[in-house]
Amino acid sequence: MESTTLLKIAGLLFGFIGFTVSAVGMGTGKWIDSILVEIGPFCSNTIGTAVEAVEAMTLMGEIMAGFGLCLGFVTILPGQNQITVGQTVLGPKATGGCFTIAGFIMYIGVIIWGTKVYSLLKVFGPLGYSFYLCCAGGSILLVGGLLFFLSARGSQLSPNQTRLIP
Repeated sequence: MESTTLLKIAGLLFGFIGFTVSAVGMGTGKWIDSILVEIGPFCSNTIGTAVEAVEAMTLMGEIMAGFGLCLGFVTILPGQNQITVGQTVLGPKATGGCFTIAGFIMYIGVIIWGTKVYSLLKVFGPLGYSFYLCCAGGSILLVGGLLFFLSARGSQLSPNQTRLIP
């Protein structure tokens, strides 16, 4: 199996894990570890602009990761990743872009929660596991995006150039 195909499969695996981990983080209500109530952006009774921003950012990150997963499945199919403009293969770059943007958008949502919302709600308890799951999911999505960008770098080289990845 070619090294660029292995990078695509690894990137898709990281993308799937990042998508799943961040979806679990979004779906659970332990953004603040409180024994009294579940506190999270999708289960909070208090509606504020910062909470709505966290909801929007994490949801947009999940949507972008979903697009990345769809593109990733298409690019690993044999003969389907040959959508080119000149010498540039677009499939892996588009997938890497989706995963990278998804990771950064998840980070923006987490940063908003950590700076604006948590500063108001920290009396209820420390940050919970849902917050950390979204942090981890965003990081894993960034790794998946990087792997797809590396596979795109390997697939656009001509046969007489030296490959950076064996």
